[in-house]
Amino acid sequence: MMPRKALPAAPAHAPGMVSAAVSALEWVPLAIILNALVLLGTLAGLVVLGLGPSLVAASTVARAHVRGDLPPVWSTFWRTWRAELVPGTVAFLPLLTLLIMAWVNLSVVAGGSLAWLLPLAWLMVGVLAVACAWLAPLRAHYDLSPLRSALTALRMVLARPLPSVLLLLATAAVVYVTSYWVILAPLVSVGGAVIITTYVATRTFDDNEVKLAQPSRRDDPGLGLPSEPLRMK
Repeated sequence: MMPRKALPAAPAHAPGMVSAAVSALEWVPLAIILNALVLLGTLAGLVVLGLGPSLVAASTVARAHVRGDLPPVWSTFWRTWRAELVPGTVAFLPLLTLLIMAWVNLSVVAGGSLAWLLPLAWLMVGVLAVACAWLAPLRAHYDLSPLRSALTALRMVLARPLPSVLLLLATAAVVYVTSYWVILAPLVSVGGAVIITTYVATRTFDDNEVKLAQPSRRDDPGLGLPSEPLRMK
């Protein structure tokens, strides 16, 4: 793979905000491309069979960029999409089904006499939404069976609360921004969310790799990782 070509760096005297903006702009074209590919992949699988594989394929491309590589986006996406057509669908369907059920339940609770259950209903929606956000990067990073990856995604919500909150806030921010500026929705909404969640998840998995490389710290609670390694073949 070729090293990722960065945009020209901001001058050394430039304010930190300008430098950060230049770095962020580097990801905009990729977000637009991934947004279009996820849409095409989802439609190619008639939505039900296409959404899961598309998200995993997009996360695979984003992960490579996070690690500093520049793979051929088109071929990498569709190669992963084909490989994930069955396992990716099997992994995502249970969580997406539960998420839809939780959202419907939230609507029922909000409009009925069980309003006191509203915080619990929101909690269920949040947990399942974050688990779905973990799932695509998990499948892009680890060699897990579909069921094992879905269960691990649920476990990560509780095992890594800080990254999970970051995933939730990042996804919510993308939804808010694209709902405020509607023109961005068909351009970068999904692609931006995939890049942000993949970045957070990949850094978390890197911590796991450090843990696996240091057996003496395997059970160190300071790492905030599960006591059992996540790299399960």
